[in-house]
Amino acid sequence: GTQITFWVNGGNAVDFNGVCCKLPSTGTLKLKGTGFWTFTSSNSSLASAIGMAANAGDWGTLEVDGPAITTMGSDRAPGVGGSYGYQGRGSGGGVVIVRSGSLTAYGYGGAAGIGGGSVYRAACGSGPQVTVYTNGTLYAYNMAGNRGGPNKLDGCGVAIGSGRPLLDSASSYAASNAGTIVVDGGTVYASAGNGGVSCFGCPLNNSNSAFTQNPNATGSLTVKNRGKVFFRHSTFPDKYAVTINNGTLGTMSDSPAETWVTFNGLATVTNALTIAGPVAPVWETLPSFR
Repeated sequence: GTQITFWVNGGNAVDFNGVCCKLPSTGTLKLKGTGFWTFTSSNSSLASAIGMAANAGDWGTLEVDGPAITTMGSDRAPGVGGSYGYQGRGSGGGVVIVRSGSLTAYGYGGAAGIGGGSVYRAACGSGPQVTVYTNGTLYAYNMAGNRGGPNKLDGCGVAIGSGRPLLDSASSYAASNAGTIVVDGGTVYASAGNGGVSCFGCPLNNSNSAFTQNPNATGSLTVKNRGKVFFRHSTFPDKYAVTINNGTLGTMSDSPAETWVTFNGLATVTNALTIAGPVAPVWETLPSFR
C-alpha cells in the first residue's frame, strides 16, 4: 500500500510549533484510506504528533478508518493528544475513534501514548475518550524520553490517560478524569514504561522517586463484544471502573512478574471473561525508529 510520512523538524513550513498535525478542541481529523501513514513531531518541541503545541490548550477528535497510522510525539509529549503544560494545567480532553485499520501512538518521558503530556507544577488535564471497534487495533506506548534513548522502555507515564507532573503540587491531587476507554470488539495493546505504575490513569511524581496514581482521579475501561486488551506493567487505579463483558484481558510476554493485573472494588466481570497471556511484545514488529 501507499506509504505517507509527515515529518516536522522545527522551522518547516508545515510546523505548528512542533506539532505535525494541529488538532484544536473544536477540530475533527478523519484519516480514511489505505497504506501506512506516519506523523512525527519535532523532537525538541515538547509537542505531540497529532494534537496541540506545548501549553496550547485542549485537543479535538481523531478518527481512523482504514489506514495504519503511526504517531511519534516528542520528549514529554504524546503521540496523540495534549502536549507539555506549564501554566495552570496540562492539555486535556480529546476523542480517539478507531473504526478500522490501526493507530500506533508513542508518548515519551512522562507523557501518555494517547492523552496528556507532562506538566510542571500543574494539574493534569483530563484523559481522552477512546473507542476501538471490531475492525480496529490500537497500540499505545509510553517510552523513555528523547524518542526512546538507549533504554526505550524506561518511560514513567501511562499508555492511555493523563500526563505525569515533573513536580507534584497541591493541584496534582485535584479530582480529575483520567479518561474513558471502550473496546467494542477491537484490540488494544498498551505499555507503561518501567518507571510507571499503570497503563491507565493519572500518575503522580512524588518528588521524583516513587510513582503513584492520583487517588482522586476517576476513569473507566470497558471491554465487550469479544474485545481484547493486552498490557504491560499495569495495575488499575483505585477509582478506575473496569467492566469486562465477553472480553479478554492479557499481558505481554515481558510484563513484570510481581503483579500484572489488580482489580479493585469498581470492577465488574460478566459473561465470558478470559484472562489470557502472555503475548509477544508487539513493538518488536513495529517501525524501528521510535
